[in-house]
Amino acid sequence: VCLEVIEHVPDDNAAAGELFRILRPGGHLLISAPASWYWPDYQRLIGHYRHYTRGALEALLQGAGFEVVRGFPRHDGFWRLYHYLYLGLKAFEIAVRRTVKRDYSVLRSGPVRWLARHIEARLRPRPDGDDPASTFLLCRKPAKAPA
Repeated sequence: VCLEVIEHVPDDNAAAGELFRILRPGGHLLISAPASWYWPDYQRLIGHYRHYTRGALEALLQGAGFEVVRGFPRHDGFWRLYHYLYLGLKAFEIAVRRTVKRDYSVLRSGPVRWLARHIEARLRPRPDGDDPASTFLLCRKPAKAPA
């Protein structure tokens, strides 16, 4: 499992090669990387060297020797909604702390706990399977090295 890591590595080709090397033959790699671009200053601030299209991530992994089995849905709309809800609740938390002066935590709030209980159901793979735009991929190391 390599989730949201590869974009933080200066040499992604070397990292993909190392993932291939350490995985047993026939083993699987589940990997994800950001497909969106942030403005350059923020990208540097969060430590991203690059982002990937599905094709670019597939090419990186295939270049290391992996077979891409499928892409999984990223549910971008759901995560965007979650992000804005969280930001709104954090703003509410700041307002409560400044006005009521109590120890209020958005993470212990009812809406966030409700959302956490419902995330699993929303993120189940769609019945139609592969997502052609996703950078959330399942790869396999061939059982035998290519000749």
